[in-house]
Amino acid sequence: MSACCALDEIFAGYLAAYESSWRAFPDVDAALAAISAAGLTVAVLTNGSREQQHQKLTRTGLAGRVGPMFTVEDVGAAKPDQAAFLAACARLDLPPSSVLSVGDRHDLDVLPARAAGLRAVHLDRRDEGPHDEPHRIRSLADLRL
Repeated sequence: MSACCALDEIFAGYLAAYESSWRAFPDVDAALAAISAAGLTVAVLTNGSREQQHQKLTRTGLAGRVGPMFTVEDVGAAKPDQAAFLAACARLDLPPSSVLSVGDRHDLDVLPARAAGLRAVHLDRRDEGPHDEPHRIRSLADLRL
């Protein structure tokens, strides 16, 4: 077997394991119910590819429960570029200051969202910090709408 084919096999095995691990966190259902009851919309801004992100939503049972979804292909910029956040707000027809962004990466999600004028919360499920972040939660159950 050539090195190329062996690498393709290894990657295919990795991809299958990665995709089979996709799960919604236990706090997602209650958070989505609270957001819906408050009359708010959940959108997704991701650096992932459109196809893969749609597969994730379907596999995790979230397809049709969250959306719209904005990928790099949709907005023409990737996080942490502020343009990604601003483009998503524009597509939602909302001023950035009226949008609450919840992200698990402080450097990639929280700081650039704030720099773009959004309100932002750090979802720090693993307690990795930064611990001096004033808008830090460990679970979506702690999210204050």
